[in-house]
Amino acid sequence: YITAVMLSHMAGRRSVGYAVNGRQDGNRAMGDQATGISIDYAYDVRKSLADNARRIHRLMRSKLDDPMRKWFVLHFMGTFDGTLLDAVDLQAAGAYTSPLTRSLADITGYGRKKKDLSITNLTVADIDTSYGGYTVERVSFIPPAVSYGKNIIGMVTANGRMTVAVHCCEDMDIKSIMTPHISQ
Repeated sequence: YITAVMLSHMAGRRSVGYAVNGRQDGNRAMGDQATGISIDYAYDVRKSLADNARRIHRLMRSKLDDPMRKWFVLHFMGTFDGTLLDAVDLQAAGAYTSPLTRSLADITGYGRKKKDLSITNLTVADIDTSYGGYTVERVSFIPPAVSYGKNIIGMVTANGRMTVAVHCCEDMDIKSIMTPHISQ
């Protein structure tokens, strides 16, 4: 639904990347244990927001239901040493260069193939929010700025309240986009 809302304000076909839970053991630790999928979608103004959201959901499900597509990122990136991946990130940011990292960045599209939206939804945070006489009322997840995303959205829910944090590269007024769709 949130993807549909955001795409309704973006013209043309857009690429959307999603972080996907990569935990196979059922743990809910907050460590980075994610794989990813992506879809390409053009919001259809002739259809309702709900119909667009259902079509987006079907595209996501088709990727999530296919183990090869769902686990591709983890399997592919898992073949590289962590320090090499860090070097490629630094290459994409312009802070380091070498022939090897330049080649790997080119092959993988780091810094070039950017998703129009990059979305991570942590869902309901599996953390305590009460500490004696104190309660954490609001939890925020600030998503990392990544080289493969233009507009990066992080969501988390705690105490029945979803918080959305956004890094925008495109001229998007997120508050005006989301406000009509928020209920208390």
